Amino acid sequence: MGLSVVRWAHNYHLFTLGALSLIAATVARTALRQCCRNRGRLHITEMGLSYRVIATAFYVDNGKSLPADLLIVVRGRRALALGARKCRR
Repeated sequence: MGLSVVRWAHNYHLFTLGALSLIAATVARTALRQCCRNRGRLHITEMGLSYRVIATAFYVDNGKSLPADLLIVVRGRRALALGARKCRR
């Protein structure tokens, strides 16, 4: 996120996505460390959100040189759903 400040006019959107991912990961870690009823489900959901935001930032930054494939984000959504389902049991 530090390099986004150097080229702010070109990279402010990457800074925003990085900050959102950091916030989601911090909420996930806090949920796991504190004792609350749904901490496992909240942790998995927030870590999945953090992963998807970082994958989106990667595609935004390198989209011109990558094939138009969002399979990583789709797989992240499927893994997130499976993990949340396992926490219910």
